[in-house]
Formats: sequence, C-alpha cells, structure tokens
Amino acid sequence: MNELQPTALVFGGGGFIGRAVCRKLRDAGIRPVGVEPHVPQGLDFEVREGDVTDMAALTTLFQQVRPTLVIHLAAMLGLDTDSNPVRATEVNVMGTLNVLEAARVSGVRRVVYASSIAVYGDQIDWGDHVLSETDHGRPSFFYGWHKQLNEASAAFYEENYDMRCIGLRISTVYGEGRSTGASAPITKVLEATAGGSVDCPFGPETDSCMIHVEGCAEALVALAVSDKPAHSIYNVGGEFSTMGQVRDLVSELRPEIELRLAPAEVRLPHVSRLSSSRLRSEFGLHPASFTGWVRGLLSSAS
Repeated sequence: MNELQPTALVFGGGGFIGRAVCRKLRDAGIRPVGVEPHVPQGLDFEVREGDVTDMAALTTLFQQVRPTLVIHLAAMLGLDTDSNPVRATEVNVMGTLNVLEAARVSGVRRVVYASSIAVYGDQIDWGDHVLSETDHGRPSFFYGWHKQLNEASAAFYEENYDMRCIGLRISTVYGEGRSTGASAPITKVLEATAGGSVDCPFGPETDSCMIHVEGCAEALVALAVSDKPAHSIYNVGGEFSTMGQVRDLVSELRPEIELRLAPAEVRLPHVSRLSSSRLRSEFGLHPASFTGWVRGLLSSAS
C-alpha cells in the first residue's frame, strides 16, 4: 500500500450503492476499503469484515486501516425497519454514532453519510411542494426518524469537534442489478427474457424521484473529496416518474411481458418532488434520464 495514498473506509461498501462508490473512489486515486458484516465474494476492491454496532471492533478497524475519510452507507433499509425495530435502531442510529465516534477518535476529519428523503415524510403531506434542504422533515415511518436522528448526530459532531460531517438525502436509486425498492420491478422485467408476467407491489400512481446509482455515487464522492462543501446537507434526486409510466414503457417496448401493478391505492409513503439545485449548482452534477435508461435497456433486450 502507498502510505501517501488517501484511504476511505466505506461502510456498506459491498452494497448496491457502495460498490459504485468504491470504484469511483479508486478512479479518483483514493484507496477504498469496504466494510461489511459478511465479506461478499467477487468484488474488485478490498473489503474488511466489520459491524457498526461493535464499537471495539470498529476501533480496531480504524487503527488498522488508518483512513483519511469515511463514507457511511450501512443501514437496515426502509420499511424493513418496522419488522425489527430494536435491531434496526441499533444498526441505523447507534451504528451511525459509533462510526462518527470512531472517526473522531481516529482523527478523521471528513465523514459523508447516507441520509434519505424519508426524513421529509410523505408527498401527500406536502402537496405539490418541491422539497429543498431547508424544509423541516415530517417522517412517516420509522426509517425516516432514524435518518433524522443521524442528521442530528452528525450536526453535533460537526459543531463540537474538528470534523465535517456531510449528509446526502438520497431519493429512489435505480440501476442494473437493483433488487429492492421502487425500481426493482425493472430488474425483474429485464430478467424475464422469455416473457410472461412480473408482479409489482406498488400501484400505478406510485411516484418517485429517480437517481441512477452512478449519479448517487458521484455525488457521495464529490462530497467526500471537495475542499470546502458549502453545506452539511444535500438532496440528490432526478427524474420524476410513476409506476404507471414504467408499465406503459414495458408494454410499448416488451409487449410479451406484463408488468402487473398493485391496486391504485397501494403506494410508497415517500416524497417524489425534490430539488437538487444545491448539489447541482455547487458541483455541476446532473442526473441521467430515468425513462431514457429504461427505454434503452428494454429496447436492447427486445
């Protein structure tokens, strides 16, 4: 290892977003070290075993790796937190505090962490309002409250110690290989090479602000390497789309596949109208077109 090369510890580095982050860090000349409770196979970067709820193990990990920055993505996601609230709080809230404290003790001065649009709650409560970072959150489920607590913890460390702790409020992430969330049915459609039907757990009016995984990773890395980010919280979103629009695209381009949606009243309780102007104006980042991506993949697979 080059002792002069900057090193990033990436908690959740083996996940869907984490893999993209680690590769972009490597492209930027930064050594990525992913951290996962169980080391996955087949990755082309270093991954260490680690659990964010184990403070003693985290302390040892920081001593061994000696990171210059941290990107924290590890979490129990979304509505899954409702089925195991105690463990989810241990991972999402105490795990984040442990990462912040281990970074502080180790002298790390930059922590970038994944927050979520879940802090804003449900678009129904906001009407047509486009959410910006200055809007106060109204979480509608447990995961959103976890993320709001994470933001408060990060603000405490930034205010009281010589650290920058920067959160990215991530919207609905899509990309090839995505197996969970609102964009997962697209992956299933692409895998249905012989035709047939694909069930979607959301209704046609379920709407989302879609950001490609590469765009999300680009934003996280930009916040990690920027000399002086102007803010401590940023939104990252992209194109607005509904599941009904996705179904219509599938019907147009892959008529042999039926994307079967849930009843109209079944929807995700999240926000879909999000401003990313702060991130765009400061870093010049522009999201890819979601419908263009879907159209391109469906056309090439037909």
